[in-house]
Amino acid sequence: MKARSYRLWALAALCALVAPLVSSAAPAPLRIDEIFAPEPLIGRLPAAINWAPDGSRFLYTLPGGQQGPLDTHVYDVRTNRDAIFFVAKAEGKGARPAAEIVWSPDSKHIAYLNAGDLWTVAADGTSHKKLATGADDPQWSPDSRRIAFVHENDVYAVATGGGTPVRYSTDGTNDTNNGDPDWAYSEELGMRHAYRWSPDGTRIAYLHFDQRPITKFPIVDFLDTDNTFDQGRYPLAGEKNSIVSLRVADAAGKTQTLYSTKAHDDYLASVGWTPAGVPAAQILDRSQKRLRYVAFAGATVQPLVTDTDPDWVDFTGEPKWLADKQHFLFLSDRDGEESLYLASAQGGDVQRLTHGYRVNGIAAVDQTARVAYVDAAWPTRRDATVLAVPLGGGEPRPLASEHGAHRFFMASSAHDFIRADSSFGVPPAYSIGTTTATGVRPFVQAKSLSDRGFGTAELLSVDSKFGKLDAWIIKPPNFDATKTYPVIMQVYGGPASPTTNDSWGGETYLYHQALAQAGFIVFSIDGPGSQIDKTAAVRMLYHSLGPASLAGQLEGVRYLKTLPYVDPKRIGIWGWSFGGYETTYALTHAPGVWKVGVAVAPVTDWKYYDSIYTERYMGTPKQNPAAYAESSVLEKAGSLQGSLLISHGTSDDNVHLANTISLVQAFILNGKQIDMMVYPRKTHGISGIPQRRHLFTHMLEYWQAHL
Repeated sequence: MKARSYRLWALAALCALVAPLVSSAAPAPLRIDEIFAPEPLIGRLPAAINWAPDGSRFLYTLPGGQQGPLDTHVYDVRTNRDAIFFVAKAEGKGARPAAEIVWSPDSKHIAYLNAGDLWTVAADGTSHKKLATGADDPQWSPDSRRIAFVHENDVYAVATGGGTPVRYSTDGTNDTNNGDPDWAYSEELGMRHAYRWSPDGTRIAYLHFDQRPITKFPIVDFLDTDNTFDQGRYPLAGEKNSIVSLRVADAAGKTQTLYSTKAHDDYLASVGWTPAGVPAAQILDRSQKRLRYVAFAGATVQPLVTDTDPDWVDFTGEPKWLADKQHFLFLSDRDGEESLYLASAQGGDVQRLTHGYRVNGIAAVDQTARVAYVDAAWPTRRDATVLAVPLGGGEPRPLASEHGAHRFFMASSAHDFIRADSSFGVPPAYSIGTTTATGVRPFVQAKSLSDRGFGTAELLSVDSKFGKLDAWIIKPPNFDATKTYPVIMQVYGGPASPTTNDSWGGETYLYHQALAQAGFIVFSIDGPGSQIDKTAAVRMLYHSLGPASLAGQLEGVRYLKTLPYVDPKRIGIWGWSFGGYETTYALTHAPGVWKVGVAVAPVTDWKYYDSIYTERYMGTPKQNPAAYAESSVLEKAGSLQGSLLISHGTSDDNVHLANTISLVQAFILNGKQIDMMVYPRKTHGISGIPQRRHLFTHMLEYWQAHL
């Protein structure tokens, strides 16, 4: 008995000794293969949220890291019931992508694409009906009785009861498409639809794109035994764009052309209608210094509102008409700050409704209460929320007032919403609410990562000759201020494109925490041109994309060198797209400041990028050759100092591989050694779990080897 008691006592004593050791053991460091995995570390969170117009229910998906179709869920806000609406089926291209699921205006039916076929289904999930094959971009008529769509580059419509589709355009080819925006309009003007039903449903206004003037740009598939290629149309800076025409057609085949960009080489940035049934469009001149919203009443072009700027005018989307049919809302930075304006269609009276913060978009409009709900950077430029702005004037009301990012997905009724709350280093929590009541109810919460041993993440501001610059820093776990650490700077650097918002950073944030766990300090700073509150700061980048964006990063290095725990000889920089450009530009135009650079899909000379984006800030190469030379990485390839890794997808149709190949050639001619990795068949985002794991592992190993 005594022996047994001793053994029990000894075992208890041993457990008491071991327990603290177990509980204090360091958490397992983040692995690249778990950051980029089929099951996200923070769990599956709602995406592609798609409200019924009446706010009764919404559709959503729960994506992970896998490729392929996803189950579509439906949530009924009246009963709080959640169910699978569509079961995922891998049926080839176009198998119910979320962007192609469209509610009818009366909220009774849904149009969707399945393997390119157009179907409808009742809102309760019954009565599936196939209406057409080979369809794209379905749009309901205002009376919910017909659905228009694009088929083989022409616009059609079909009755919801079935029957033979009616053709509204007849000259679509591989080079001349109707109702479907070309690459540049989609990418740089954000155009999702290039056709619209008239308010009475009797006509369709659509854009005709003649892409034949655009240079063909080959995208080579090197993995085929006999290499193949696609000939994409890509308008380089200073070269020819599509010729775009605005047309109106009816079901009887009568078609009228109202405007063509051929005469003035400009852009038709939107297509739509006034509430009175008059075709309307936004016309942006090629220099992007003037934007006009006009209506086409017969042969008369009626100007509704015009914005001009000596540098450039930002295109911020289509105006939104009010129910009185006499006024519309639009966004503009005409007063030095992106703001909401109310305009009268009669006489052009314009009233500014918001002051002191940037408005990023119109989320919804409550026509009865005369309130506009706008996405805003509030209460600071680093925060995001929705503000209720009275159309009659008065103080806005935030739907969420705490610091951080509050993203709202609102029903068009302007009453119901999904809200996603996050902050820097804190993943999102989703809730459901209504604008007519206070409080929200939980919907989906991200998994906590508090047990993963993250380093301290801190938002900060840096004093500079440009004023306060927003920044953040992540320090390694068990940080010791008496030691010195290497630093990796993340950069983007593009116009009004901050990296320092108080919001969850997703996989990139997790990767930065993995770098911190590997012993690096990670840091990011926005130069004045990347911050969003005042357009004057963004204008610093005009004709100076390279030098002006680099200036902000140099201010970041100056700040880092004031920190006693930073090793000034071991500072690296990395970025993607514009950030990749900024990385290569930094190592060639500020040689010796950064020891290592990692660039993904970089622009290397702006003459290789598209017309709309590049000319907005740089003009054309012919007009401003000195500005292009000053912002070119190629021009200073011989000045490269430090180690440089460039990664690029071979099928990138945004920043073409030609950018990297041209820079490699310049380095060869100047006797400079670099490292390079290509990702076969991958586009600008280098998607896919194996590819992402390889890319970010390669980057981590490069930092460890060279920094």
